Amino acid sequence: MYKVGIIGTGHLREVHIKNWLQIAQVSLAGFYDPGTDNVPAQGTDQNLRSYASLDELIDACDIIDIVVTATQRFAACEKAIRKGKHVLVAMPMGFSMTEADQLVKLVQESSVKLQVAHTERFNPAYESLKGLRLKPVYIEGQHVVPFGVDGKGPHPIFDLLIQDIDTVLSLVESEVKNIAANGVSVVNMAPDLVNARIEFNNGCVASLTASRVAPKAQFTLRLFQKNVITNVDFLNKHTHVIRSPFQEEQLQVQGPLSNGQTLETDSLQKEMEAFVACIRNNTRPVVNEIDGYRAMEVVHQILKKINSNLSTAH
Repeated sequence: MYKVGIIGTGHLREVHIKNWLQIAQVSLAGFYDPGTDNVPAQGTDQNLRSYASLDELIDACDIIDIVVTATQRFAACEKAIRKGKHVLVAMPMGFSMTEADQLVKLVQESSVKLQVAHTERFNPAYESLKGLRLKPVYIEGQHVVPFGVDGKGPHPIFDLLIQDIDTVLSLVESEVKNIAANGVSVVNMAPDLVNARIEFNNGCVASLTASRVAPKAQFTLRLFQKNVITNVDFLNKHTHVIRSPFQEEQLQVQGPLSNGQTLETDSLQKEMEAFVACIRNNTRPVVNEIDGYRAMEVVHQILKKINSNLSTAH
């Protein structure tokens, strides 16, 4: 049985605790709250041990689950990897490309597993695509959330768009050829709404929009290919395939989602179970360090394009 330790604070830590407790192959050793260094944090509803130092928690565990802010992730990842611990880290896995590059090298020089928590890869809507012969020529994505009470909310690039990018990169078997992007500031100095156009070497084009000032939440991808349109609704865990009546035999949809049925599942728990399985079986994580690096690389190119366009506009 693997011992799991969580580095994090607040509601997100509690969510991870509840999900880990549902997995039979692990036991929770406790958590470390980086905001209370050298001072034990308040206990959780599960009465788990609160460790007084990061080193103490890492030394007591086999798997480290890191859900701190992006600026804190690299230090925690680096320490855990150097101590030979497997790491599940929130996305993006680092704050900068320099940090991401160093993490890739650390993982590849070690014998540990690192999985980046792109949780939507475990969404049943995404998993239903495994039964399809996907060769998209155009992808349209919408990932938007309502206007925040405080005028802020999730970052449209690092919290929303990066999930779409990871998904698209996993579906398009080709390297990125060109990126164009624009951002609009509505209530904040930083962009509240962004659009990115990603062209791939194989001719596929992805147009992705992310916003934190939308009237209601929406998280969808539409995949277009010859005679087939595939609508993926991540929010409602729903997939629907529209096929040309003359080409219906070309595509077979597997599983209960074939008729547009919605399934309820906990993607986070499935992600955790998959990570434990890859450690036990010594296989590559579903979303490994290279996947995390590629998503970050595209995100930072988009950010650079947006900042360049904003500077030109002013």
